[in-house]
Amino acid sequence: MNCYHFYAQTVGNLVEADLLIFTKELHNKIIDNFIHVAANLIVMGYILPQFGITQQFGLFIFASIISSSALFDSYPLIANLISDITGEKKISYDLLLPIPSWLVFVRIIITGAIQNTIICMAVVPFGMLFFLHELNFATIQYMPFFGMILISCIFAPAFGLLTASFIQNMQRLSTVWCRFLFPLWYFGGFQFSWTSLHAIFPT
Repeated sequence: MNCYHFYAQTVGNLVEADLLIFTKELHNKIIDNFIHVAANLIVMGYILPQFGITQQFGLFIFASIISSSALFDSYPLIANLISDITGEKKISYDLLLPIPSWLVFVRIIITGAIQNTIICMAVVPFGMLFFLHELNFATIQYMPFFGMILISCIFAPAFGLLTASFIQNMQRLSTVWCRFLFPLWYFGGFQFSWTSLHAIFPT
């Protein structure tokens, strides 16, 4: 067995162990995301249009919610990493494995991406129920749509890992939301497309 095959097998075993733990909480995570999606779609798709916002706004927000669900899941990842590094340091056991240390962090990204993808795929059909009368399934560009979901699901744990490296302790955890997640979510096209923003403020 060459070293690369051994590395891949070791990382695969670590990811599998993470996913076994994840399955025990999967139903709770899906329920949490259903509530998040339902609350947003009811407000954006049914209530705000009564105040003059376009009827299509809820449909636009639906795509944004899916990607933001993955982003918000990076928050517990960050909290767990900081808690572990400043506490029990379980990650030290993984870093002692006979694999390059950077693969331990690749494993975190792979695990997070798989978990996010599972949750997002569960959310998609649930969210579509809110727009059955508006959706034309023949006009949906499925490749870009699911490509966007996949990219978001990979980005979130990578971003969470990077962000955790800037936080010294659990007391600074609120910094993650205020300085990183909130600006990225609020100005990242969640409530408006960058195309429409460019039409108003090109700079």
